[in-house]
Amino acid sequence: MENIRKQAEKEATIIDTYIANENTYMLLPARTHNSHSIALEKKAIYYVKQTPLEIIKLSCEKLDWVTYEGRKLIIAETLNLPYHTPLMLSQGKEIFAFPTISPFHQECCWIFQHADIDIGKAFHKGALFINWEKKIHLDISYHTLQVQFGKAFHLKNMLLSNKFHFKHY
Repeated sequence: MENIRKQAEKEATIIDTYIANENTYMLLPARTHNSHSIALEKKAIYYVKQTPLEIIKLSCEKLDWVTYEGRKLIIAETLNLPYHTPLMLSQGKEIFAFPTISPFHQECCWIFQHADIDIGKAFHKGALFINWEKKIHLDISYHTLQVQFGKAFHLKNMLLSNKFHFKHY
């Protein structure tokens, strides 16, 4: 992830708040004095003055008028996914994301289900491949990445296949 942090140092725009959108690839901790997160999008990088979890919570509220806690609870209970629960941030915009580790851990990244993203292995760890052009090394095992990716894929397929209608709580 250091390559993304170095790229952010050169290219990022600093913003106060961020709401995830259809072009969001990833949120990761920034480790800078002025910002708490880096938001990686299809054609932009932002330093954000919110933590990744604060961005996820705000996105749930602004995109689907639901709380992070409510959305996480119903997904965790319905699909029996109590740990590292993937989320649907917006049903209408089909925005889904999953945490790499506990969302409350300061090193947690959020990876978004996106057609441009594939997962793989690099140096015995998990890696993201964006359009097979950019590789992002992650600080989690490939196995953990596969499991998390699979959970999010399962959630997305269930919700978008009309087999399950999500209720707002």
